[in-house]
Amino acid sequence: MRYLIIDASPRAKRESTTSLVADSFANGLREKDHAVAIMELRRRNQWEKLTLEIPHSDGVIIAMPLYVENMPGLLLEYLQSLSLGALTGVALGYIIQGGFGEAHQLRCCETYCKIASQQLDADYIGCAVKGDMFGLATMRGDRYSRNMLERFHQLGRQFGSCGSFLDMDVGKLAGGEYYSKPILLLNKALKPLSKLAWNAIGKKAGAKAPLDAQPLLENRERRS
Repeated sequence: MRYLIIDASPRAKRESTTSLVADSFANGLREKDHAVAIMELRRRNQWEKLTLEIPHSDGVIIAMPLYVENMPGLLLEYLQSLSLGALTGVALGYIIQGGFGEAHQLRCCETYCKIASQQLDADYIGCAVKGDMFGLATMRGDRYSRNMLERFHQLGRQFGSCGSFLDMDVGKLAGGEYYSKPILLLNKALKPLSKLAWNAIGKKAGAKAPLDAQPLLENRERRS
């Protein structure tokens, strides 16, 4: 069978965790003797070519990052650009990865994907979600990254055997829906160190103030 994987990350490929996930999943599919094409939404000049690939694919998998509870705007823009019926009857599945540690924080987007598939008249074949992926492409160690990406490699192999996330136990990939009480207590104890780490990340990215700064409130207090 032939699958089309749409890399829906707006970030440059070299900095994109989604791109690493898409590549690993595709490698697993290929090991099951499926043909796989990966196309990137960040390349807007390829949108027309991407759309022409859809009718020639037995299934389409959209891999995306979760930033703020829902699909990236780039993906929404692309879906809105499609002509009526472009996805009618297409087997459509999703891979959602995000930095949130609890799987339940990705469920809103999962539900949205299911509803969007119905509205697009596509054949929804399920969704795989995975949290705790922050900085995989740029900040996490090689060992952690390899272990995490191996999960998506195996996910691709499993998908290649059945052709639908709905027929798979994708809950194992998602991990825990909520942090346990001991983890919550540990996170609370480590909060000062976490704050220092996040401010260091922000400074490296060009932030000129702490990430919890409230400049508008501070200016208002000065004026009063």
